[in-house]
Amino acid sequence: MEQQATVDGLTLAWSKDSTLQKIRQEITSLSELHAPLTLALVDLDDFELLNKLYGAGVGDRVLKDAATRLQAVIRPSDTLGRYDGDCFLVVLPGCDTVSAKYVGERLRKAISGVPIVLETTTHTLTASIGIVTERGAETTAETLVQRVLEAVQRAKDDGKDVVINEG
Repeated sequence: MEQQATVDGLTLAWSKDSTLQKIRQEITSLSELHAPLTLALVDLDDFELLNKLYGAGVGDRVLKDAATRLQAVIRPSDTLGRYDGDCFLVVLPGCDTVSAKYVGERLRKAISGVPIVLETTTHTLTASIGIVTERGAETTAETLVQRVLEAVQRAKDDGKDVVINEG
């Protein structure tokens, strides 16, 4: 029962609630060390259209594949969580703004690097990614998530398949 509460059953990424709890823990730990905490929100571009065209089964397969690709390019100390629908939240403890830029590109390329085979065709998936970094300041998980949601919206507004690093 505990596994169901901490892990998203479809993607095997952490659940939203567990990911938010992890952010709270990292804020407490890292603020004492004055170390940075970075969040990256990966929003799969045009996922709703893909889901509508090919059906929920294909959409589920795409989500599983995206989670596997993202998990493959993050550190063991990082956390991948399914935030909402087609969004994944990556918690990057100790990652500063310079490193976050490279991590964001690595996440973006993990999604768009290899086409996905869909029935009789292939589709290149893309992702809009927002990144925020906080260092030792008094903040909350909710504030950081709100900031990263705003950053990912700017990435979508900039034409998708873009990384916006708010620092």
